[in-house]
Amino acid sequence: MPQNPDINSGPGWYEVINPRNATTNIALVYEDGSLYLPEGEDALSPTEFAFAAARGNAHRLVRADEVSNATSRPAA
Repeated sequence: MPQNPDINSGPGWYEVINPRNATTNIALVYEDGSLYLPEGEDALSPTEFAFAAARGNAHRLVRADEVSNATSRPAA
């Protein structure tokens, strides 16, 4: 199944992989582009999030039922 190139962009929750210390953090990107970092900036800063996103280490979190509904719809 081909990947949608926009799947890891836009507003929503993201899991951010930090290969330096082998951890993951979460971040919420609002529609205006601002961030909510629930674990605090000591865990992940806005700059670190931007670098992770540019390197492909920020992955948008989606609900399983949203994915299954999208894949079960007939093509238009």
